[in-house]
This record gives sequence, structure tokens and C-alpha cells, in this order.
Amino acid sequence: MRWYITENKKRIASENFEDHSDRIEMGGEQVSCVVTYGVKDGEPYYKRQFAFPNFRTQPNNTCATYYPETDKSPIAFEEKELFGRVEFDGVLSVCSRAGELARIALTFAYTVRYANKDIPRESAPLEKRRARVEEIMAQCNMTTGNEIVDTMFAFSKLRAAEGLCRTINGLIHNPGGLAYYAAIWCNDQCEYVAPWFAFTGDKKEAEATRNIYGWYYLYFNDEYLPIPSSIICGGTDNFGCAGDRGDAEMYLYGLSRVLLTQGKHPNAEQKKALDWCVEYIRRNLTADGVVYSDSDELENRISSGVNLNTSSLAYGGLGYYAILLKRMGKNTDEVLALQKTIETGIESYFGGEVSGYHTYHYHKGCDEIRA
Repeated sequence: MRWYITENKKRIASENFEDHSDRIEMGGEQVSCVVTYGVKDGEPYYKRQFAFPNFRTQPNNTCATYYPETDKSPIAFEEKELFGRVEFDGVLSVCSRAGELARIALTFAYTVRYANKDIPRESAPLEKRRARVEEIMAQCNMTTGNEIVDTMFAFSKLRAAEGLCRTINGLIHNPGGLAYYAAIWCNDQCEYVAPWFAFTGDKKEAEATRNIYGWYYLYFNDEYLPIPSSIICGGTDNFGCAGDRGDAEMYLYGLSRVLLTQGKHPNAEQKKALDWCVEYIRRNLTADGVVYSDSDELENRISSGVNLNTSSLAYGGLGYYAILLKRMGKNTDEVLALQKTIETGIESYFGGEVSGYHTYHYHKGCDEIRA
């Protein structure tokens, strides 16, 4: 095994990196960095690529974050640097030696600024990073008895939390991956990460969650046209629509789950948004009792069309919203009737034999098992 756990839920390490490379993304509120590192002939090497979400290139579109990179070391040794050990505990540490020189800590910084601005400075950044990591790791602790699962879960918490970005319109969560920053999607943020944030009680994640759903308020229209697939550039623009991917269904499902987890009633804006999504589903119901959409959240990377995913999100979202309405003392008959229609439609339209299994077709004509 290349990596091993040195401290359950906190730290992994390896001394076995010859002819191997790895890459990891770490983020802060104003910068994200992907470090590629490896070992060749006993010597470590690195490439660092940065994302500065609030420094926008032109045209200012989805991928207009400033992305500088370097494979140059800020230090040069007279003798060959020899790899010893790599550790990750929220901070990536590579230990090496060169000649008689070993175990000396070197601190350097990569910063970005506009030409007429001062060089940015940060007080005690490593200490702040470690304090934030400790804070994140302490939230929603899980103990399964399997230290691999527990440690994976701990690092998953960290990766979700460090994806926060402070934009001109407040904190938001980035998909990341050296492509998508200062922007949100209905699947990555509304459907996936925000329902997780509802469990943690973290103040920064709570602010990001409010913005994840709040940035969409402007796009719930009287014509019931699809909402944008993505809101970009710190909330100042939108990507447009990659067809109807089932975004309204994702929004209904995600926000309903968040509110149920938090034990809250929707406020006026949230209630209006949720009601819009319900009506949007109703208007896109087909004669077969399933929900129409052009594609799904994979945007036709795999064959789609009118698909099981959109109808399943609608079914789940309507069920969660009905619980919210009941808690508010509101009538749930219409919402539950719509959910029942979709339930019946899913069984009759998608149900069938696929590769010898009694299961569901992902779309008409799809005879392959899909994960």
C-alpha cells in the first residue's frame, strides 16, 4: 500500500513514491492551488497551479479565473535533493534532504495583485490553515470501526469545506478542478454540497448555502423558462442553459433537504422559489406521467433524453417539500398528488428488464446498466 494512515481521521503518509506522482487541490477563500508532486530517481519534483477566482481574465466567462502555474522551485540546492516522506493532514508536507541539510522549514508565498496595488500579505497563514482544518474535522464526526472509511470521510469533509470562495457577492462554494470558480451549478451546489453543509453548523458554510440558493432568485421567471444551468463571475452573470438538465428539480430537492435538516421553515423568497419549482415540474409533466428534460446533470456526456434522474429528483423533492408544507400547516394534497403521478409514471415508463435485471431503463431505448 503506497499510503497508510498515521493518525485516524487526521493524517496519511507515504515513503513509497519512486516513479509515482500525485496531485491534490487545496483551497482558501481567495485562492485555490493544485499541487502535482512526485519522485524520479529519488528526487522530488513539483508543479503548482493556482486559481485566483476574483482576478478575472477577459472575456469574463465561466472559466475566466486567473490561472498562473509554475514548476520552478523557489530554492536551489547545491547537492541533489532526496525524497524522504510525504504527509497530508490538511497541509501537504514533503520531507527531503540535500547533503547534510535536513529538517529545516522554508516558507515562501505565491501572491497575485494588480500592478497598482500593494503586495498582499497574510499574518500567520499556516497557523490559520491548521486551525481551520481542525475546526472542519471536528464537525459531524463519524466512527464506523473502519479507519479507512473514517479517514476518507474526514478528508471529504475538508475538501467540501475548503472549496468556499469569497466573492463580491459573498461566500460561495466552488466546484474547483482548475476550471470552475466563483460560480455555482444546480447539481454541484444546490443538489450535492449544500445539503451536506446543513449538517455541520459551520457559519461560513451556512453563509455559502444561503447564497447558493439566493443567487437563483432573480431567475425564477413568469414564463416558466428553464433557470440557468450556472451562475458565474461572482454572481454577476449566468452561463445560460445547457438545455433543461432538470435544474428546477435539483433546486427543489436540495433546498427542501437543507430546510428539513436545519429544522427551519422556508422564508418568503425560499417559499416562492420552491413553489415555482413545483409548478415548473407540473408544466413539464409528459403524457406518460414522467418529467420532461432535454438531458441530465451530465449534459449528454452519456446518452440521456427524458431520463430517470430528472423524474427521480422531482419525486424526491416533492416528497421533501410536502413534509415542509405539513410542518407549516399548509395543504399538501396537490404536491402529493403530483408526486404520486410521477411515482406511477416512473414505474410504467422506466421500469423493465436491463441486462437481465428487473430494474429501470435510464431512458427509452437504454439497455445498459448505468451507475
